[in-house]
Amino acid sequence: QTMAPAPGSKPDTRYLTLLSVVACISVVTLHTNNCFWRFSATETYWKTANIIESVLYYAVPAFFMISGATLMDYADRYSTLDYFRKRAVKTVLPFVFWSMMGIVFSIFVLKTVDPALVGKRYIFNAVADAQTVSYYWFFPRLFRAYLSIPLLAAVDKNKRRRVFTYLAVVGYGINELIPFV
Repeated sequence: QTMAPAPGSKPDTRYLTLLSVVACISVVTLHTNNCFWRFSATETYWKTANIIESVLYYAVPAFFMISGATLMDYADRYSTLDYFRKRAVKTVLPFVFWSMMGIVFSIFVLKTVDPALVGKRYIFNAVADAQTVSYYWFFPRLFRAYLSIPLLAAVDKNKRRRVFTYLAVVGYGINELIPFV
């Protein structure tokens, strides 16, 4: 159990740095484990690939949790407007830029997209749904998390454990348990 930091001092976040490094290595490993997605009952490599995929699957959710942990108290450092500006500069703008590059790459290099089909609607849908680069599937989810953080941060710090536990239980019940049953 960590002790609360002394007034005026920063909390010890080395554990988040370590978790980020381990999660980053895990994501790189997952990206090199592409053979998992080509199931073969006769090849023994697939069993190993399945173990790697299963054990390291935590990595992207871990990054979401790290973002939440590091951004939850953003209001202690800057305004909500600055919060949104920082998120836009660090994530939204690069996502849109590289998604557009993905469209250009698909048209001129891969030749998988017919240039005649590319218009405003195609570009909007391709970027909004993260269809241009398959590895960008997580960005729309990340943006939704960023949009919810100011609401979650508004919860009184003394009530967060109870409120967030409630949200987790209700979210699990509605999204997982009830559909499963």
